[in-house]
Amino acid sequence: MVFLIFAFDQILNGFLTRPEKGLCLASPDYEERDRWYEDLDRHWARSYVLTLWEENVVNGYKVTRYKGRPGHRRREVHWYFYPDSRMNRAEYAILMVKVFGMPLYYPDEPTFADVEEDFSVYDGRNAYGFIEAAYRAGLVGSRSCRKFGPWDNVTREQAVASLVRGLGLDWYSDRLTRTERDFILSRFRDSSSVSSEYIDEMATAVRFKIIEGYPDGRLKPQNYITRAEGATICYRSCLVKVLAERPTFSPDGDGHQDSVAFYVNGLRNRNIKAWQLEVSDAGDDPVLLAGSGRVKGRPKSSCGPSESPSGMGNIGTVVWNGLDVESKPVPPGVYYYRAFVEDRDGQVFQSITGPILLIRHSLDGRIHPKEVTPGGHLTAHASTSGKATRVVVSVASSGSSKIRDVCLVSDGPEGAMDNSWHGRLEIPVDFPCGSHLATLTAYFESGATRAITLPFKVVQPQSGEPGVPPDKDMAPPDDDRHNEDDQGNEDNSQEQSDSPPDESGNPSCDEKSLNLSDIVIGLTD
Repeated sequence: MVFLIFAFDQILNGFLTRPEKGLCLASPDYEERDRWYEDLDRHWARSYVLTLWEENVVNGYKVTRYKGRPGHRRREVHWYFYPDSRMNRAEYAILMVKVFGMPLYYPDEPTFADVEEDFSVYDGRNAYGFIEAAYRAGLVGSRSCRKFGPWDNVTREQAVASLVRGLGLDWYSDRLTRTERDFILSRFRDSSSVSSEYIDEMATAVRFKIIEGYPDGRLKPQNYITRAEGATICYRSCLVKVLAERPTFSPDGDGHQDSVAFYVNGLRNRNIKAWQLEVSDAGDDPVLLAGSGRVKGRPKSSCGPSESPSGMGNIGTVVWNGLDVESKPVPPGVYYYRAFVEDRDGQVFQSITGPILLIRHSLDGRIHPKEVTPGGHLTAHASTSGKATRVVVSVASSGSSKIRDVCLVSDGPEGAMDNSWHGRLEIPVDFPCGSHLATLTAYFESGATRAITLPFKVVQPQSGEPGVPPDKDMAPPDDDRHNEDDQGNEDNSQEQSDSPPDESGNPSCDEKSLNLSDIVIGLTD
């Protein structure tokens, strides 16, 4: 997703000024950074919050105290994070917007009745633009009709679902089958307590190790998260993150989605020494290693970063065309990408793993029989790879005679990656004899198309065979149908017995049908 970035008119006393309505605004620093929090020095989440604090992602609370005797009182300012307090929905929305670097959004009218334009948290900091931006990006939803519930606590499953959507993995969760989802969650004792609304996102989070569960083998999806837990989840998932331009691509050389761009982002982008993007196959063998340099403990990159025409990727951008480290095409299937970043202190950070689907569109087919007489039919068969949505067979018109296009019927389930198709093409009784071409065209979900041409001939009927009977596998069970078709061929032959030769001087199909019809009638008499 590409965001337009505008500069703020002014930042005054750590508060955002009111912009014009309907604008999306973003800044490298949303507001002045808090002073370090006194209640984190011995807390287990100190290192996680510290990194986020250094990048101005987290917020705390400013507490002012006065000490001393009356008339000699002194003012003391303290900053607290309150790590063990429950995180509410407003706080989590602000954290999500900051950690994903999203622009603030100010609609013409408030979306929620309980979040007005002057809504504030953290002792007076305006949160309206953050909550509207989070809702607009799909990171958070409404609690009920026009209600956001900013002071409601955030459950573990709600926090995870927001992260999955923010990391661009919702396409994967949307495609999970029930069997796949149940298998992923089956190792947790309380998997049945996951709400149906969030179960696909929870399975995706487990699959890509965004969450791992508790030591007692439970997920605890209904537990409320603390402010320390919320910050830690974001740290582990978003310190380094990779966004794919699209979830699928098809390097077929047709100019349609032949490559995919990966945008590497990080919260520590101002302290990056080297970074690397890795794409690996299902066996965890790297097929692509690209980056700005050697990351400690990692193999050397095979190529450098790519240019980013969209301007996305505050660390770097890599464009992959489906070739491996040896410049050979990789087979279709699901591949997995992740990024590694080394900062100036020598620490190496890793992003979560994301899936990318490589599709190669293909179409193969045949028609039979290779020769057919006027009034007969052809049977078309096709096989496709790459999620074809439909396959059409067509024949160019010849003079005034036309063959209607036919949409083939799929043999497999709709939307299958690989599928087979069949259909029947009727040949008009006045279609000219000679060589013709049938065109099979496949239309794919990605918008790509593939086409092949198949030759066939229209010939005069053989002696004693008025027309070509239907193929056995396509013939109707009623024998009377055959008799009606034969009688129809005889009638057509008699009615068109005076047809002249075609323009090439060759006898027309109708003239040849007349001779055969006379023989048949004579034998009948």
